[in-house]
Formats: sequence, C-alpha cells, structure tokens
Amino acid sequence: IGLTIWSGIEDSIHMFVFLFLAVGLTLSINWFLMEARSLQAQGKLQWGTEDGATSSARQEELKKTD
Repeated sequence: IGLTIWSGIEDSIHMFVFLFLAVGLTLSINWFLMEARSLQAQGKLQWGTEDGATSSARQEELKKTD
C-alpha cells in the first residue's frame, strides 16, 4: 500500500513540475511578444537597422548577385 501511495504522489509531483514548466514558458513567451510589439509600436524597436543589412547600398549589392 505504501508503494502505491508513493507512486501516486511521485506522479503528481512530476505532473506539477511539467505543468509549472509549461505554464511558465507559455507566459514568458507571451510576455516577450507583448513587450516586443509595444516597443515596435512606440518606435523603439527597429528590426535590422543596427547591422546595416537594410541599407540601400546593401540592397543594391544583393540585387546584383541574385
């Protein structure tokens, strides 16, 4: 009887840990997406402008090699 009770508790602990991880990851990913959209709406997030990949000279260079 003791082993059966322990097995049930152990399964419950594993399920609790799994649910904690699943819910935590879901919430953190959603939070990240909301913050990124908020920053983009405020104009504080500029995708790809820091590396110069979207400059007109770079685009012309890419067109020539295609």
